[in-house]
Amino acid sequence: MEYSKYIEQQFTWETLPQDIKRAMAHSKETWKQTVMRYSIRHQLRWKKNIVKEFVKNERSYYEAVLKYSRAHYMLYPYHLSDVLIKGLGVTAFKYYLEMLVDIMSNDKSYDSLPNFTAADCLRLTGIGRNQYLDMMSLLKQKQASKNLFNQKKQAILKEMLPKVPKPITIQHWWIANIGAVAEEDVQESQNNERSVIDLLIDEGPKQIGTLPKSSVESLYNRGLLYLEIPISNTDQIIVHPLQDFVMNRVCGDYFENLLYTVFVSLDERTTIEQLSKLLDIDIELVKQVVSMYIRLGLATNKNAEPLYPVSTEKQPPNISKRWHHSWLSDATPKTATILPKPDLAEIPGAGYRKRVAFLFDSSLAASLMMGNFNSQLKTHAVTMFEVGKLGEREMDNFIAELEKVDNNMLGEEAQGYFEQSITLRNTLRFLRYNKNFTIQGCDGGVELLRCERLNSIPHDAQLRLMNRNYGLLISMAPISMEKLTITCAIPYHFGPVIPEVNSIWFKLFIYHTINSGPDSILYPKGTRVVSLPHCFDECVTVSLESWEKHPIIIETVYLLPTLNEALLSSPVLIQAHTYKSLEMPKMLNISFPLSEETLSAPSESEYTQETLFTHPKIQRLGQELNLKYFCGFIKMIYLDYPQEVDSKSSHWVLQDLSFGIPLFNTDINREVCDKIERWNLFSEENLSTHSTKSRELSLKLLDFISNVNGTHHLLEYGVPLPTHIIFWTESGKIISE
Repeated sequence: MEYSKYIEQQFTWETLPQDIKRAMAHSKETWKQTVMRYSIRHQLRWKKNIVKEFVKNERSYYEAVLKYSRAHYMLYPYHLSDVLIKGLGVTAFKYYLEMLVDIMSNDKSYDSLPNFTAADCLRLTGIGRNQYLDMMSLLKQKQASKNLFNQKKQAILKEMLPKVPKPITIQHWWIANIGAVAEEDVQESQNNERSVIDLLIDEGPKQIGTLPKSSVESLYNRGLLYLEIPISNTDQIIVHPLQDFVMNRVCGDYFENLLYTVFVSLDERTTIEQLSKLLDIDIELVKQVVSMYIRLGLATNKNAEPLYPVSTEKQPPNISKRWHHSWLSDATPKTATILPKPDLAEIPGAGYRKRVAFLFDSSLAASLMMGNFNSQLKTHAVTMFEVGKLGEREMDNFIAELEKVDNNMLGEEAQGYFEQSITLRNTLRFLRYNKNFTIQGCDGGVELLRCERLNSIPHDAQLRLMNRNYGLLISMAPISMEKLTITCAIPYHFGPVIPEVNSIWFKLFIYHTINSGPDSILYPKGTRVVSLPHCFDECVTVSLESWEKHPIIIETVYLLPTLNEALLSSPVLIQAHTYKSLEMPKMLNISFPLSEETLSAPSESEYTQETLFTHPKIQRLGQELNLKYFCGFIKMIYLDYPQEVDSKSSHWVLQDLSFGIPLFNTDINREVCDKIERWNLFSEENLSTHSTKSRELSLKLLDFISNVNGTHHLLEYGVPLPTHIIFWTESGKIISE
């Protein structure tokens, strides 16, 4: 049962609802332990939360918070800096040193550190992956050379680790707060440093740009002051490409989850207050998350007051007199000789202009990271993967980097990466600011969104976010089955309109609709198979597709062990693939909307890439599914039967259908883009019809699943699993067992 809202709303035991008390067996002690556990794991402030009713000693509570956070490699809780530094004397630098000692003394790998924790640790200590490995090697050498195997590793490590923080970039608009300052600290300080200490003690926190820069940096390095990053409700944040971001692992703690949720949701046109409402997340938590991005150098505050306001040649900068001259001497006035193109979203009366979102899964980001591409392109790929978004602001640079991809520089094994990068570039060029079509309410910009990151956002918040920022969604095709869970009518979506369209169920549905498809059998999870149906007796190879996985091709003689192993964890679809040999069968991809040309239909064996669209099965599929209102491709396979197979002649059958824009092949990609433009698919008239036809298709598919599977839709946002064995045969019938 979820207790978080009762803890956050500070319910006492007496005010808890009766059903919550019953769930805790009417035990006040259980409620106490639940509150303490939640408060410590979520790094809640003692004074402002119900935990103070159960833990009377404030110091012991914060010690428990630090102990838990350090043990689970969480980020330093900067929002508690005042009590942790002044009360316990634990700065972020000291916190990460103790964490490193713990990890290294237990011989753990550098990958033990979660991504954001590793990034902050590197920022403050200068210890990244290479330095970590060097220190581990040096540690072993010291132990061996000095015969200190019985000496605690911690002592050796503390000698090796840095004594002061690595110099960091401090922004003038941040806030300086006095830390834990002892009398001897004051005595060891220079006169100008003492003046800063006295000022902060007497008058409280100050904007850093009003203080001497060298004094601020010196006092910070000595741990005598700490930095706060102020964020207001009206601030707008710009996320930068992730340069040299540490990619280790995720740990799933509450703050890391927030970091990734806000990452993919941030937009430089959306204020902090608006984002808080869209995501239904407390605004103070959103501010904590955003300040962490800025602290790590991953983002900037668009509304931060500059040292030098942007000026023109006719109007010199109006320098604020409150900034200390030491900050101004290091800054350069910015002169605007050419005014930037105004953002329509910021023009009064122009309204908020939406953009087009191109949805992709992690395979696209992985291919850009794995290919032998330049470092800047890989930086964008890391951003696509970790942030889950590449905004319109970065799109010009991203496309320019894709332009630099040279096929001759890549090995033969990397040709697939090359082709995908080219089709992605061509697709973005086609969609952005295309004068040949306009999308109502959109400004012509395009943003890339990774489905896995979107899925981390609660469904209702996801819908609000999509509806506010985007006028049109377009999916890459195909897109992984388990990755795309968007189910919105607005904005319009050219892709799998519901998750079921992107599932094995859809294959069986289209086979049933036009009576065409390879012999198929769908086994539910947990089935034990001892023999295959006779329709597979003549197959040399079959396709094995686990639920939410890409299909693999396997020889029939080796199938049963692999099939039964796969069935332990997932439903599995088996399909006929080849009958004569191990060679791959002939396969062709046909783009849609289908061409309206009329050609004489050849015999089955004479169809080519240029003529297969005239095949009766494809034409019927286009009519049944109203494909003229959608875009994507149909995959056809030629089943070449041996002569000894009775009553079967070789012919083309439907294998699959994918909605969206394909990226795996330049030819099919160009065809789909050309047809989008030629058929004016993004016109207001077609979008309205597309929405209607999408709903009709969804309802037909859901009815099919209910009828075949014998179940109603039990999962609100999930795809129902098969409950029994289901056959598809070339007779055109679905047989359930």
